[in-house]
Amino acid sequence: MTDTWGADQLLAYQAIALPGEVVTPWRIYDDRAMVFDQFYFYQDYWAFSRVTAAHPDWLLDVGSTVLLVGLLAQFVPVVSVDIRPVPVSVPNLLCIPGNITALPFPDGSVPMASSLSVIEHIGLGRYGDPLDARGSERACRELVRVLRPGGRLLLSWPTADTPVTQFNANRLLPVSLVESWLGGCERVTGTSIDGPNLSMWCGEYRKRGGE
Repeated sequence: MTDTWGADQLLAYQAIALPGEVVTPWRIYDDRAMVFDQFYFYQDYWAFSRVTAAHPDWLLDVGSTVLLVGLLAQFVPVVSVDIRPVPVSVPNLLCIPGNITALPFPDGSVPMASSLSVIEHIGLGRYGDPLDARGSERACRELVRVLRPGGRLLLSWPTADTPVTQFNANRLLPVSLVESWLGGCERVTGTSIDGPNLSMWCGEYRKRGGE
């Protein structure tokens, strides 16, 4: 049976429209149910709390959600690097093009970095990046390279007991495997966001040294 809810709503509204009000069909939006991505909500909530608690001199973000970096820029200067840089201009937020496997920063120069739901995509071509079977590993090692001793790194990615590549969507990566790519870093804290078919790991790491 065809759902006529939208058409019925249009007819009902036209019947009560104000005199002279022009009512034309455009697109029927049915938002009666609350639909949202719990993984993005919880990971961004977690990351926001970690950055604002640390309050670094500035934050390097690579590829996280646009809304998150915009909100973080209210509290700390943010440099947002993305292969598809965001075309916005607001105070405290600098958006520049770049590849997470070749970041335009010297060794040990970044006080804090974040990259949420990003590393699992690297090397699969989905966002216009080059195909690379070791893309996730290279991304992790590059983030560690630019991080200064004592600096913090926030990462999130979907997990699995063994690595799985769902081309060209993303990879599912064991926490232990990703942490083996973060040489010179130690875990500060971490949490798992569990859904019915997927789990997402959110981890904060500290680069050794700088005491």
